[in-house]
Amino acid sequence: MTLDCFKGYIFDLDGTLVDSFGVWDTVDKLFLSKRGFSVPENYGRELSSLGFDAAAEYTIRRFGLKEKKSDIIDEWNKTAIKLFENEVFLFEGAREYLLRLKAEGKKLSVATASHRELLDPCLKNNNVYELFDSIVTVYDVKRGKGFPDIYLKAADEMGLSVSECVVFEDVPKAIRSAKLGGFKTVAYLSYGNIFDSEELKSISDEYIEGYSEL
Repeated sequence: MTLDCFKGYIFDLDGTLVDSFGVWDTVDKLFLSKRGFSVPENYGRELSSLGFDAAAEYTIRRFGLKEKKSDIIDEWNKTAIKLFENEVFLFEGAREYLLRLKAEGKKLSVATASHRELLDPCLKNNNVYELFDSIVTVYDVKRGKGFPDIYLKAADEMGLSVSECVVFEDVPKAIRSAKLGGFKTVAYLSYGNIFDSEELKSISDEYIEGYSEL
C-alpha cells in the first residue's frame, strides 16, 4: 500500500507519535505503590486504548479501590502533566515526516485517549502543535477507541471522507476499530508493543518500525 495517495493522516499520540511508555509506567508505579500494589504485567496494555474515565473505572474494579473516579483521574493528571511538558519526545523521524506531509499539502490530525492538558503542551514542546488541522480526544466522542468514532470525527473535522484518510496506531484494539470504520491503517511497531507485533502486522494494512521508512 502506498501512503502518498491519501489526503488526510490521523495519528494516535502515545506510542505512535511520541515515546511516552516510560511516563505511563512511572504514573502507574507511583499511583499503585502508594496503595500497596505492584503493577500487573498486562495493566498498561489494558489501559492503552481507554480514556481516563474508563481507565479509572477499570482500575477501581481491578484493585477494589474505594476512591472516587474523579480523584484518581486528578492524581494521574497532576503526575503526568509534569512529565509530558518536559520529558516526552517524538519518535525519531516523526517531526520530519509530519513536516513533509504538510509541505505536500496533506491534512493532519491527532486522535488520542489523552487529555488536552497533556497533549497540548507535549505537542508544543516538540514544535509540531501548529502542524495539525484537527485534534480529537476520546472525550469529544461518545465512545472510546474500541469504536471508530474518534477517527470518523477526525476525518470529518479535516473535511475528508474515510477513504481519503489513513490511521496510524500502535494497539491492536485501535487498529481493529479504525478498520471497522472503513479506514486504511498503519501499525507503528516499537519496543512498547513488542508483544503485540505479530498481531499488529497481521491486522493492519501496513506497518512500520520507524518514520525513516517513509
